[in-house]
Order: sequence, then C-alpha cells, then structure tokens
Amino acid sequence: MTLLTRCASAEELQDHVEDIDAACDLSKVGGLPALLGTIGGSPHASLRALAAEVVATAVQNNPKAQQALLDAGALDCVLRLARSDVDAGARLKGLFAVSSLVRQFPPSHAPFRLGDGFGLLRASMADEDPRIQRRAFLLARHFASTCDAHLDTMVQLGFIRAGAAALLSPKRDVRESALGMLLDVARHVDFQALPAALDDFRHPALATRLHALRSALAEEEEAGAEERDLADRLARMLAPGGASDAAEE
Repeated sequence: MTLLTRCASAEELQDHVEDIDAACDLSKVGGLPALLGTIGGSPHASLRALAAEVVATAVQNNPKAQQALLDAGALDCVLRLARSDVDAGARLKGLFAVSSLVRQFPPSHAPFRLGDGFGLLRASMADEDPRIQRRAFLLARHFASTCDAHLDTMVQLGFIRAGAAALLSPKRDVRESALGMLLDVARHVDFQALPAALDDFRHPALATRLHALRSALAEEEEAGAEERDLADRLARMLAPGGASDAAEE
C-alpha cells in the first residue's frame, strides 16, 4: 500500500469517526492497534500526524470513546508523539490528541500526570512552533480553570514564568493564550498555600514584559480587542493587592 493510499485511508477513517457511535465502535472492530501502531511506528510523519488526528477526532466530546482509547493505551502513545517526534506537524497533532483525550474527562488526569503530561506542556510552551505553544497554553488554561488540584504542579514546573516569556512572542494568538492562562491561574491558585505563585506573578520580568506589550498595543491601530482586554486585566491583577484578590473576581 502506497503512502498516498494510506493517507487517504486515514482521512476516510477520520471522517468516519466524526460520528459519535462510529467513534465508540472503533475499539470494537479492532481498529485501535493499527491506529496506535501507526502513531508510534510509521516512518512517515504525515501518517503519524493523521493517525493522531483520528484519535483526537474520535474522542472529542465523547466520554465513551475517551475511556475506550484510554484503556487501549492511546494517551501514552500520543504523549510520546507530542513530546519527541522530530516533525513539528506530528508533534502538534499529538498534542491535539492529548488535549482531546483529557479535556472534560477526569479519569484521564492521573495517567496524564503519571505520563509527565505537565512536563510536556511546559516544554511545549517553549517549542519553536507557535502552533504548539498556543495549544499547550490552551490546555494549561483548561487545567487551571477546571482542576485546581493540579495548580501546585503547574506552579512548580514554571507555567507562570513560561506565560511571562510568551508575552514577547511575535504571534498574537500565542500572547493571547499565554495571557489567558496567566489570568486563569491567578483566579484559581491559593496564594497562601503556594507562595511561589505570588513570587512568579510579582517577578519584575513579568511586569516589564507586560508593560512593553501594553505600550506596543497602545501604538498599534489594529491590535486585537481581546489581547488588549487580557493585558489590561493582567496588569490590574499585578497591581498592589491585585494578585491576592484575583481569585475572588
């Protein structure tokens, strides 16, 4: 079977699993071993990426499919792809699949943590591909706003510092996703229990980068309204008393 034929088959399968019932049947018909084997063993980056996208499509908003793929070892498989694939496109689709497997599905959170998923997110925030950075910040934002129990790990791994660094990104969507994550962490973190979080938010580097960003946005006629709003809200949070009050907003 040629690469073109295999890609066409993967795309056909992706269309098929967009149907919720068909996605749930994927494990019943024996398709998972081949799918996961492609993610972990295909020499073709395009096929690895397509197979990961099939996983992501199958489990989106589908707890039954999420459980079936989790039981089949899909999370470990896509974590490895997102962490170490040499191809940025495959890493991106791997992270997409990771996100789809864990969002709104608490049973996946412990395996995600054990598989160093938070370490993957932290590394992805500094990836050379801005698409990967953005997706990492978005998934971190989900954890910050829905799963307070993970905030200690996120703070310890330097998620706040990573968000501060991303304020220098030339890509608006990366900056916006980083700003959103910082605000969600500030709203939900217990600053008394995690004083390191307050230290990171009060670090001069964050204030300096935020000031530079807001100054640039003030001079940019076509600056996005959402980015302006996020930056202004973060600046208010960083004002004296703001960080400790952010969780009460």
